Amino acid sequence: MKLKDKNERYLLEKAEIFKSLSSPLRLQLINFISFCPRTVEDCSKKIGQSIQNTSLHLASLMKAGILEVEKVKNYRFYSLTDSDVAVQIRKLLRACDGALLPSDLIWEESLNELALRVKKKETFLIDLRSSDERAYIQLNTPYAFDDSLKGLTDFLQSHFSKQDNLIFSCKGKTCERLAEAVSAAQEAHYQVKGLTLDAEELFKFGEVLR
Repeated sequence: MKLKDKNERYLLEKAEIFKSLSSPLRLQLINFISFCPRTVEDCSKKIGQSIQNTSLHLASLMKAGILEVEKVKNYRFYSLTDSDVAVQIRKLLRACDGALLPSDLIWEESLNELALRVKKKETFLIDLRSSDERAYIQLNTPYAFDDSLKGLTDFLQSHFSKQDNLIFSCKGKTCERLAEAVSAAQEAHYQVKGLTLDAEELFKFGEVLR
């Protein structure tokens, strides 16, 4: 292949990647899928689009080498690839501003320090993710709450006192469930902060907790 042809092919590949990232919905899908492999139905529900439109977004991300798919029985599960472009996209999303929680309600100290406090039971880590997400990225905590947030206060009252230090963990800094849970716990006068780690950071934190 001639050098000119190689260069044109390279530029076309990069153009396909940038095209795939031009939609906010696709960035939302990347973040959503990073926490656990998802079906098109899962993704459709998350972004509020039809199955057909969601499939087109997923196909574009696959064409750009960002997603891959595995068929399990009658379902197709989408997950992030280990490609360089997927790694760089995760880094860019991590660097972006826009956390839903105010900075004073985000745990920003050392994760090693947090892990030590959790192990000593000086701080209690509460995982707000679904059971599938918890199985995919595991945190060594006995406290998980994946029900409707309407029942969160009852859950807290049955497990903790108002003097306990609580940390909620869910799906990153743009996770609405995390922001709403912290707000609800604050209104109930609990001492709480949010852990706004992306999927890769959450996986590493899980290893520290073991």
